[in-house]
Amino acid sequence: MARGDIVTIANGATALRPLADAAQSLVVNNRNNGLVYVAADELPTVLFFDYIVPPNSSARLPGVFRETVGVLYQDLSGAGTAGQVELYRSNRVVDAPEYGPLGATAATSFANVDLAQVATPSAPASGFSRLFASAVDQQLWYELPSGVLIPVSQQTKLQLSSIASTDLATNVAIAANTFTDVLSPLTFTVDDANSIVEVSVVGNIVGPAASSTAQIASKVVVDGAYSSLGGDWVPINANGNFLSGGAPLFLTGLAAGSHTLKLQIVTSAAGTWSLRASGNSTYEALRIQVREHKR
Repeated sequence: MARGDIVTIANGATALRPLADAAQSLVVNNRNNGLVYVAADELPTVLFFDYIVPPNSSARLPGVFRETVGVLYQDLSGAGTAGQVELYRSNRVVDAPEYGPLGATAATSFANVDLAQVATPSAPASGFSRLFASAVDQQLWYELPSGVLIPVSQQTKLQLSSIASTDLATNVAIAANTFTDVLSPLTFTVDDANSIVEVSVVGNIVGPAASSTAQIASKVVVDGAYSSLGGDWVPINANGNFLSGGAPLFLTGLAAGSHTLKLQIVTSAAGTWSLRASGNSTYEALRIQVREHKR
């Protein structure tokens, strides 16, 4: 090779460059975001090499380099980018490697960057912020010096979606002042105990067609704990919607793991109720969804 040589090497690849004359030392300029492994007169590997040149640095490496110099490039950006390495042979004799900095080469874009998942770290020093991937919930977080955590990636996860598609009840008798299950218990999972869990129940469950005026109501039961949902006041022999006026429920303190959800209705006067999600789907329906909002 001439006194100077520029070698472009793919990530993880090696190259063997010939020398026009033997060199007493070799100058390697690594203007990349990766490591350059160097070996005299043979191809290096990540386990077998003579020298390593850090990113954005220059190194003068002692010889003797007789006929060839072998280089291997290992990208550190996570994008698998190729490296461009400058090689200069020299007759100057040095006893040990001499390293110096080069101007950093900042990548303008990356195809992808891999972040190792870690437990929530301690807060960074004043004037700094920390970006990390959480091993707790597999989400991306931005941490301030105060210890405040700000979500970066999508933090809302749909944990349950149940949409009735069959007739669950057709003029089924319902006793007064007795909670009645609308459907079999459902299960959902919570990933993080610090999450806010949103329970949304929408639809039209009709009843009670009672012989007296009636108050009707609905409740969501999660792990045995009741939360009021909606309700109505219904005249004699008329129907109302047990879910009327219901709004999403926001629950806290649910442990990570599996939970049970039930939907129940109650009336102050005996009568009948219906939920014909197939036979009368235009006017009777039920959708239950659980979303976990991670913090």
